[in-house]
Amino acid sequence: MTNQSPPDEFRDWRQHPFTQRFFQFLSLRREQNKEDWAKGMHEGENLQDWALKNAKALGGVAVIDALIDLEMSDILQSEKEAHEYIRNQSGRLDGTRQAV
Repeated sequence: MTNQSPPDEFRDWRQHPFTQRFFQFLSLRREQNKEDWAKGMHEGENLQDWALKNAKALGGVAVIDALIDLEMSDILQSEKEAHEYIRNQSGRLDGTRQAV
């Protein structure tokens, strides 16, 4: 176990050579997805197929962007929201949650 605070651990993780290599891989993958889209690789046989393939491609790029831009504050905020959600759901299950 480490004595570092989570922000310090996160900073160290972001600066680690393997992490840097992983983020370089993500950046390359994102650019490849964009090039594939520009080349029409996500076209479909009909409008629905085209829409699904494009949505999948855009979703993939959005996930990669979110990972590349991830900050410690994003993780802390997400954890806080998840705990609140779970607490609210627990109240609903035992009938103690009040209507708003």
